[in-house]
Amino acid sequence: MEIPERRSPTKKILIVLGTVILLLAVAAGALIFLVDVNRHKPRIEAAVSDSLGLAFRIDGKAGLGFFPGPHVTLDNVGLRSREADVLRTDRVSIGVRLFPLLRGELAVTEFTLEKPEIGVEKRADGSYNFEKPGKPPGEEKKGAATGPLAFTVQKVSVSKGRVIYRDLATGSRIVAEGVDLTVNDFSMAGGEMGLIAGLSGRGELKVRDLRAEALPLSNVQVGVNASKGVLEFRPVTMKLFGGSGEGSARIDLSGEKTRVETRFALKDFRANEAVSALADKKGAEGVLTLLADLKTAGKTGDEIKRALSGEISLKGDSFSMADPAVRAKGIDIALRNLALGRGRAGGISQELSFLGDVKAGEIQAANLTLSGVSGKIKAGNGIYDLRPLSMRLFGGSGEGSIRFDTSGDKTGVEIRYTLSNFRAEQALAAVSKKKGLSGPMTASPVLSMRGLSADEIKRSLSGAISVRGENLVLQGMDLDEALEQAKKMQQGNLADLGAGLFTVPLGGTLLQGYNYGSGLASSVKKDGSIRILVSDWRVQGGMAEAADVALATARNRMALKGKLNLVREEFDGMTVAVLDPKGCAVMQQRLDGPFANPRVSKLNLLETVAEPVLKQFGISLGALRGGRCEVFYSGAVPQPK
Repeated sequence: MEIPERRSPTKKILIVLGTVILLLAVAAGALIFLVDVNRHKPRIEAAVSDSLGLAFRIDGKAGLGFFPGPHVTLDNVGLRSREADVLRTDRVSIGVRLFPLLRGELAVTEFTLEKPEIGVEKRADGSYNFEKPGKPPGEEKKGAATGPLAFTVQKVSVSKGRVIYRDLATGSRIVAEGVDLTVNDFSMAGGEMGLIAGLSGRGELKVRDLRAEALPLSNVQVGVNASKGVLEFRPVTMKLFGGSGEGSARIDLSGEKTRVETRFALKDFRANEAVSALADKKGAEGVLTLLADLKTAGKTGDEIKRALSGEISLKGDSFSMADPAVRAKGIDIALRNLALGRGRAGGISQELSFLGDVKAGEIQAANLTLSGVSGKIKAGNGIYDLRPLSMRLFGGSGEGSIRFDTSGDKTGVEIRYTLSNFRAEQALAAVSKKKGLSGPMTASPVLSMRGLSADEIKRSLSGAISVRGENLVLQGMDLDEALEQAKKMQQGNLADLGAGLFTVPLGGTLLQGYNYGSGLASSVKKDGSIRILVSDWRVQGGMAEAADVALATARNRMALKGKLNLVREEFDGMTVAVLDPKGCAVMQQRLDGPFANPRVSKLNLLETVAEPVLKQFGISLGALRGGRCEVFYSGAVPQPK
């Protein structure tokens, strides 16, 4: 008698499960061949169109597959708003659960887009072309859904995609190429929350190339986490201007206002690529690092822009520009409390406000070399204040302030500065390639100007300039011997020497193209000394008038009167005189005409020539004039003892 084999409960269960799986596989295989999904295309198109409020079309074939899991494929799919295509893709693959499918239900597990082209447009009213258009009040059916359909998908993926974003209000455009996206546990809340605000999921985004306005980004990789209307992008890495960027961003859509926070560092980017892209200029060189910590909030794009605030810093070992020629080393610029105010007609320069610190180890511009540059900057309402601003220039120490006013139609500049103990020979070499004077001096300009062109700026120039020095060396000329020789010879270019010495504070334009002082220097070649030099000028409307301009040597005192037309670059009645103890002129000469080729009057030596003759008769010039003379100079420079 055979004893029946007894099977354990576990074994029975396994046999049953195996049988079920086999039957399901057979059933699924049958579905692949027997179910014609194309018959349901109109129903699918209608359901999706009604859910999204967009025109959904399947222009290719629809199919049903089983491996690696049950899925529906739709070829050549399009999604269109009233204005333009929102989506065109080669293939949509939709993974589904098998059991619901056997019951005639669709439960989506995976959603894949292959080679999609996505077009996103932001309308002038702030809405997007993919959002379901609202209906006039009273047209909604009672109980009808007013937002997108709610659903959950285990995985959403996009491969080899292209995304184009357009802002119709501003005309801005962003294009992303080579887009790969994977999101797990993706869901959309539906209802009235809104399409973007209702999204949730976590995943990764990769973009091969992304061009946002003038920003050419590449190799973008972003970690994505969306939940309850909050989108977290962390970490964010990319290549930009040859540098490596890394940071994070947070977009909160859960409230009435969109809130954005971002932190970003772009390390070792190339200045030439950045300046070429942003300013359309070439000739920049250097490697820089940018750090940004920004946030904003608003309902509209303009409101979001105005609410921008945060901190930005820029650092670099070196930076240079070809036009204008500028070279800087050890750059460290840090801006905080950054904000954009209400829109103004003048643009961003009038909207921007911030506090900051500016430092540079060295700045070279034209023939000037500034070192140890350090200052604090305050910007607001179109006004940029650098105060205090310190630096070293020509071997001296400078401190003061510079103010730029862009609030009006024409940019205004105000300078209040003191450069102490700079070397005269370095200053002259920089502005005129000459080193006729050496020694320590102090310059104090207080100037304002406003205009759009160089000529307009010169015409508006107003204020005061003062340059003073003591114990200076006049190279290649002993001024006392030169003046004595001029008296004896009754000739010499006294005026052009005065122009060369006294107009130092007004810049190199007066000293170039003409050999000032050559008439006196030619016969006396040894160095001389100037005990004190004062050159103070009043400037108004582009005209500089001598206020207190004089010098003293060991035996003589000289002074200057007259004006300089800085607009026309001409001398205007400029007279140089050698003085007696009372400040009266004993020898004088006048300059007029262009700086580069002035007209020089004859040396006035009338009183000097007559003095020896009068002494033969025991008559002094003072007695002849009744002890009086017309005082030419009464300023701060005393007569030598």
